[in-house]
Amino acid sequence: MLYHFRLNAGQRVRQSSISNQQSTVMSSPAVQPLLCLLGYPVGGNPTQYLIERVFAQHDLDWRYLTFEVRPEDLGDAVRGLRALGFRGGHCVGPHRQAVVPLLDRTTEAAAMIGSVNLLFREGEAFVGENTEGKGVAEAIRVALKQLPKPAGSCEAVREPAPQEQNAVAPSVSLETGEGRHEASETLAPQEQTATQSQDAPTPGTCTERGGRRQGWAAGRRGVLLGAGQLARAIAVELAAAGIAGLTIVDRTESRAAELAAIVSENFSVPATAAVWSGDYAAPSDVDMLIHATSLGEDEESPLPLAVESLRPGLLVADGSGRGGPTWLLDKAAGRGCVTVDRLAMFLEQIAISVRLWTGVDPDRQLLRDAAEEFLGL
Repeated sequence: MLYHFRLNAGQRVRQSSISNQQSTVMSSPAVQPLLCLLGYPVGGNPTQYLIERVFAQHDLDWRYLTFEVRPEDLGDAVRGLRALGFRGGHCVGPHRQAVVPLLDRTTEAAAMIGSVNLLFREGEAFVGENTEGKGVAEAIRVALKQLPKPAGSCEAVREPAPQEQNAVAPSVSLETGEGRHEASETLAPQEQTATQSQDAPTPGTCTERGGRRQGWAAGRRGVLLGAGQLARAIAVELAAAGIAGLTIVDRTESRAAELAAIVSENFSVPATAAVWSGDYAAPSDVDMLIHATSLGEDEESPLPLAVESLRPGLLVADGSGRGGPTWLLDKAAGRGCVTVDRLAMFLEQIAISVRLWTGVDPDRQLLRDAAEEFLGL
């Protein structure tokens, strides 16, 4: 389903000013900015539906299209996007890794993760980013606001003295998002503003002050169940946010050890690997448990997990399923845990994408309502 918009000249000029700020290849404000999704298969993907709802709410004269592209045709598809002046898009399924060599460059985070799910323009160049971990991390950050702040977190660090006020850029707080622009590490130069100090820490990442790690995850410890692509993306973003320690649990020890090494070597974050055998029990000293495997995608599929180890105040996030109830979230909620579902993570990914492309921060309730309508949740 597509939405069609008719805007007056003033609205087109206003939209063009956003595009010019982001160094696009558009030659005229009369040229409608185009975005797309490249995937195979693409049936049932709600991305276009959600993004066009945002365009409608904000009177943006943009279009988002969904293309089903066979793996052997991906190169031709990317060349087509370049030739037609597409502003960017999403890559899903088998294209997330195959698209990397077809781009001009990737962000540092995407290179570390080894896959790309978001494309954006930087002048004439096509740049690849990975927002999967960023979406998960932001959904977790928002949910953690329900819990006490640990010593060592950026929220718990004292307020800067007057002479320090100009050294650190202030965080951004928005209604219903409570600082969404702190979500993740730098997504692209377009998001940097002239009012930010060049020496200021990137919102959502970890910095040092007086030997203390700062970041929304600083002072917290976590367990990550899984070591695949999603788990890798999550681990990178948690490390960038200054997590105090991370245990990676997987049925294949070598995969867990490899991911733990990436985290430790690139972020100096204590990370350990553990083999997932039998019912895993969450350690009593962790603040968050994050599931990032394909197991347990519905309420009827239990995970090999010791339910009694889930305690009140533990944050439990489940990256499996389509966003509806899962066995893990049901058990966690029943034991007093704070829970984060797959849909909340996905909506933050969408929000990051739209903000990067257009400068607009979408309303999360609008996105959730549209997703639930599309998915029949």
